Amino acid sequence: MSNYLEIDKLAEQAEQFITQNRLVEAEKLLVRALKVNSEHARSLYSLGRIAEVSGAKTEALNLIGRAAYLAPKNPTPLLHLADLLIELNKPDEAKNCFELCMQRFPQVVEVHIGYAGILVSDGKTEKALEILKNALTMFPDNASLMLALVNTDSNTEYDNLKEKLLLLGQNQTLQTNEQMKVHYALAKIYDFQKHYQQAFSAWKKANAIQYQQCHFKTEQLADGFNQIKKRFEGINKTEEIGLLLSDSEYDCMPIFVIGLPRSGTTLVEQVMASHSQVESIGESDIVATQIIRMVESATGQPYPDGINKIEQEQRKAIGLHLCKLMAEKGGGKKFIIDKLPANFQSVGLIRLIAPHAKFIQVSRNLKAVALSIFRNYFKQSEPYFCNLEELAIYNRYYKDLMSFWHSQIPNEIFEVNYEEFVENFESRARELISFAGLDWQDSCLNFYKNKRFVSTLSYTQVKQPIYKTSVSHWKNYREHLSLFD
Repeated sequence: MSNYLEIDKLAEQAEQFITQNRLVEAEKLLVRALKVNSEHARSLYSLGRIAEVSGAKTEALNLIGRAAYLAPKNPTPLLHLADLLIELNKPDEAKNCFELCMQRFPQVVEVHIGYAGILVSDGKTEKALEILKNALTMFPDNASLMLALVNTDSNTEYDNLKEKLLLLGQNQTLQTNEQMKVHYALAKIYDFQKHYQQAFSAWKKANAIQYQQCHFKTEQLADGFNQIKKRFEGINKTEEIGLLLSDSEYDCMPIFVIGLPRSGTTLVEQVMASHSQVESIGESDIVATQIIRMVESATGQPYPDGINKIEQEQRKAIGLHLCKLMAEKGGGKKFIIDKLPANFQSVGLIRLIAPHAKFIQVSRNLKAVALSIFRNYFKQSEPYFCNLEELAIYNRYYKDLMSFWHSQIPNEIFEVNYEEFVENFESRARELISFAGLDWQDSCLNFYKNKRFVSTLSYTQVKQPIYKTSVSHWKNYREHLSLFD
């Protein structure tokens, strides 16, 4: 067998292992392949995927970038590279990647969708719509493209598009994921046209398809949440922890905006990031990956076991590293926001290693949250994103853990209620900025003029002035949301 055939065989086996989450075995095969040929693009790309899943995003960027360079005729590494650059808060480089994709791979529909997405996040909605509408002439029966179009311009009724979607939905050979997106797109149109029963029926079908792709149930998270409470009981008492360093010795002042998904965290982030001393790194997994790995290395035990044994010098070193990582992504600003909602699970850990960090908890009418989650397509197939019963369970765990953190570090978590924030915007925004330790700037009132890149589902909402229509939209679906009474 030639070296080339041997390498391809190793790479193929590694890809199978990755799909089975057997990452250690996959990595060993890829290392073997790269020893034979260090420039084997397929192996470099797969190794980059493993690095990304493991939280080593910079390493993943280098590996996937190398694969894209070595395989210029393969769109997959270059598209993945663009997505990774977005995740790493490098929008300009990501945009360049998508533009290169548009030149090289105009026959790939994902290229048009991705490029339009980054244009919208950059505030260039009209150009994005032009890209999507042109693409629709090339791919007239693509549900992913139609969904991107209605999500980009929700103020157009798209009667013709609705008819196309209805016909497409009758296609028995349509792939499952495309069928799901047909329903999401139809629901968006029905909702705009105020056909609320038809909209909810379509969302229900879409979510049911995605729910079948979930690999766990929310109830399986219960033990993990209980372990966090058990291990952190008493460990964060103010009188016991003390300050490890003065604030000035850290590379940044971390601000963690937490809450349930779709609760208003992006609005709070955008208001704060409109201050001249503040930068946001978006929804970063630094804590969940790199910091927790450092903790496990220090304790020699899986997190959160052994957290009470971690030495003060270790805590100090990990906290400094957290701030260093955030500062590197924050473009030199002193105040850095991480708005990953799931960081609510790590409040105690962050408080332990970086006592100067600020926490902002955003809440919203639970029925509004539930509807917003149910009506939006999330790439991650997690049960609480696509099943209302599962979401109700997740909310119960969330509320219980947040209640625990409030009892452990009373008066240290600033609470923002979305409805109140919108109703009394300036006064609440001033309180928010003051809590962060910043002087007021009027630019925070004009947050929608901020040109910063926003990559979450809320990008269109935070590019316009405060509006109140979304506050009560859930009432059109109240009969379907009784679980959240």
